[in-house]
Amino acid sequence: KPEHVPTLVQLATSGPVLGVDLNQGHLAAWVVDPSGNPVGEPLTVPLVVTGLPQATRDARVREAITTLIHTAQARGCVALAIENLNFADARATGRETMGRGRRGKKFRATVAGLPTAQFRDRLAAMAYQGWLWIIAVDPAYTSRWGAQHWLKPLQQNHQASAASVSGHHAAAVAI
Repeated sequence: KPEHVPTLVQLATSGPVLGVDLNQGHLAAWVVDPSGNPVGEPLTVPLVVTGLPQATRDARVREAITTLIHTAQARGCVALAIENLNFADARATGRETMGRGRRGKKFRATVAGLPTAQFRDRLAAMAYQGWLWIIAVDPAYTSRWGAQHWLKPLQQNHQASAASVSGHHAAAVAI
């Protein structure tokens, strides 16, 4: 057990952080240095769990988290920054507040397809074992901020892999 829990400022300035954007079907990640600049290449980790048996879903979640942790450790990261996605309320309220029609159906399918609670709990346990801190970030506007401020510069600076730099990677940098 750690004797001292660092503040957010101490974590952000003590070394690189791996920003992670959780999406249906994959995780988008990018290492960010203490100055807030992306370092190296983006990382995309497949995470397809929809329609799979519980044991297979759990194995896929563990595999994805292991990839994140090994990447963070290999790149000298002190923490993983991830959106604090908690869709428990959205799942409980259902279609009445999430909308009807095509748009509402798509959003409900997305919420149902993200194993957020399982992912969050497993990530916390595995990161602790890997000596990494977790920074939970408010998800409000991370995708918009990333697309507006980061996507174009990231694609220009990573021309060789511009096709692999997505809005989700830009969101990971914003996170």
